[in-house]
Amino acid sequence: MAITFLLIIAALFLGTAVLYAMNIHWWRLSLIAGVMFGAVALLWVPGVYKPSERLKPGIDLAGGTRLVYDVVVPDSSANKSDVIEETIAILADRVDPGGVRNLIWKEVAGNRIEVQMASAPTKVREARAALENAEKQLKAGNLTQGDLEKALKDDGTGLLEQMAKGSEGLLKDLKQLKERFEDRAKAKVKYDNAAAAWNAIPSDERKDNQAVYETFVEFEDFYFDAADRFRQLETEVLAANSFKLSQFEFLRAIPPKTLSEKDIAEGVLTPRH
Repeated sequence: MAITFLLIIAALFLGTAVLYAMNIHWWRLSLIAGVMFGAVALLWVPGVYKPSERLKPGIDLAGGTRLVYDVVVPDSSANKSDVIEETIAILADRVDPGGVRNLIWKEVAGNRIEVQMASAPTKVREARAALENAEKQLKAGNLTQGDLEKALKDDGTGLLEQMAKGSEGLLKDLKQLKERFEDRAKAKVKYDNAAAAWNAIPSDERKDNQAVYETFVEFEDFYFDAADRFRQLETEVLAANSFKLSQFEFLRAIPPKTLSEKDIAEGVLTPRH
């Protein structure tokens, strides 16, 4: 490319010398040629202008998608074309208010609207693929209720430790949840036995067996209390170890805050953290 520049510069100097010798407004023509050369040179200088980054190819070059929508036009409308044009204007303003998406809106026959969208540039597709891959990696570590229940029913094979993946805090929560799971199971056995004993008493004899009924009520309350405590902790554990894109968008919308060295040393966290 350097040789090309040198040849063009040499040609400009040679042309200027010829024009000067012929006395034909050599300075005007040389100025015009120099400006044109400078403009073209900027397109070639690396890092100054990158068409691949600044220019967005249309659907005819990059390919894309065409979407066709039917428009329900009221029978009372005098001019259906005006209704469709107004619809296009409203949708275009809502979908692409800045006009930067390179969308083409047009009316087609049969009270329909066609929207043409060019394919995304390579960098955009790569960025989207990277985002989707990051989401998959984050979601791969999500705790599910099914996996959690399977681990809680496990008897000594280390599923809880595997699920914690080296996190001491999560392992502590899982062990506590395991205790509540077992408490609920024990309470369920007592509740079922008390319910069976009460149901076994004929209805005409229940007045004389209030002690059995009180035992049944006591174990019923005990079981439902144990079930509520387990369910509450289970919900907290699942919520704290499940990634959702909506949560990420919420966190990203929080304004960043810079911590001082003192704050960092004291363990202060930003709202995002």
